[in-house]
Amino acid sequence: MSSGLKRFLVVWLGQTVSVIGTQLSSFALGVWIYQKTGSALLFGMSIALQILPGVLLSPIAGVFVDRFNRRTVMLLSDSWDLVLTLGIFLLLLAGRLEVWHVYVMVLLSSTFATFQQLAYAASVSQLVPREKLGMVNGLVQLSIHGSAVFVPLGAALLMEYVGLSNIMLIDFLTFGVAIFTLLLVRFPSMPAENSGRIGMSEVRSQIIDAWGYLRERRSLLMLLYFFAVTSFSIGFVQVLFRPLVLTLFDPTMLGLLMTIGGVGGLIGAIFMAMWGGPQRHIDGVIGFMLLAGVAIVLCGATTSSWVIGVAAFAFSFFVPIITACSQIIWQRSIPDEMQGRVFAFRQVISTLFMPLGMILSPFLAEYVFEPMMRGDSWVATNVGAVLGSGPSRGMALLFLAMGTVVVAASLLASRNRRLRELRSLTKANLAASRQQREAVESVQESVQDAPSRPEAGGTSRATADVAAG
Repeated sequence: MSSGLKRFLVVWLGQTVSVIGTQLSSFALGVWIYQKTGSALLFGMSIALQILPGVLLSPIAGVFVDRFNRRTVMLLSDSWDLVLTLGIFLLLLAGRLEVWHVYVMVLLSSTFATFQQLAYAASVSQLVPREKLGMVNGLVQLSIHGSAVFVPLGAALLMEYVGLSNIMLIDFLTFGVAIFTLLLVRFPSMPAENSGRIGMSEVRSQIIDAWGYLRERRSLLMLLYFFAVTSFSIGFVQVLFRPLVLTLFDPTMLGLLMTIGGVGGLIGAIFMAMWGGPQRHIDGVIGFMLLAGVAIVLCGATTSSWVIGVAAFAFSFFVPIITACSQIIWQRSIPDEMQGRVFAFRQVISTLFMPLGMILSPFLAEYVFEPMMRGDSWVATNVGAVLGSGPSRGMALLFLAMGTVVVAASLLASRNRRLRELRSLTKANLAASRQQREAVESVQESVQDAPSRPEAGGTSRATADVAAG
């Protein structure tokens, strides 16, 4: 096992523990808001605030991630999150926590998470050999989706028996674990031209350069547009799933269904880590996204808890495969020293419409679709004959509509010429790139060991050109 892979595994372990704590507190705070207010709109606002900072701040965060040591960025972000979690814990102990306090905490925490997540994503290809990217990205998804197996039901039980304040204390401790593991490792230094202080004029310049770099690669830009459309639709699902289930069942059933979804995500992540994705990773992105759209349609078309469980399992199984395949495409296409900035634009464009979907969905559900499916309107009479009428059926109709959009976008993407160009990135190329890198490293070592002479400088530049190619 390479030293870089060992260092990544230490970081991954700490981040996995932190993800468990974050998911526990996020689930519990969401249930707390919904039970306190009974409003899908106010609940949806807390979800939207988790996404908004990533859209607005990612380009700036990407510059800092490329400029400074990525380990330092992750340490600072986790430390500030630890302070915020402690603040919520103290407010709960004092009995003074309000919904707006949660909104402020979510907004600030998501701001720090924007820097942390970009630094984490960009550090993977710094630490890990390229031929291990499939496995490693599967492990990253495993930490997210594996924790989701136990978190929803666990959070529901913890809410009942130990209370929200102790859940926040658990989250506080998990941030401590993440910080400790980061202190144990060292990340490779960034190139000299990318380090040091930076002014706002240079921030603007580097953002413009990254956008220009991305615009020249039309296939990657088209991939971003595909995720923009599907993210908008999935944003509806992410906000409305919990209110939909809570309208039909009790919180314990919600926890059970989300646990079933978590099992699907866990198995999908393990499957991806072992499999490494299809021969052409773009086929994995598009094909599994289409199947995810079918699962969304199925979830909205029923009131049966077991059918919803099947749909949740299937959707969650596909998500880590889609995400890991997409991540491999980006990690292989972008130079290490530019990944922070370009990944930032990827995050902005691919998630630009997700907050819009998250904000629109509770408005449309509460003020348009739910009333429409409860009255004597044409929609309630005709569509209700298939979906049923009454509470939750308006949200169900939105599920059907958004799932259909995802399916249609996937079918169109499968025929897109620009996206088909990404099929050249195959598993076979990973082995070839490894051999090329080993050859370059061999030349670099021979240059470093050679006596100092005028020709050495020219050889070094030629080696750099090969590495860049």
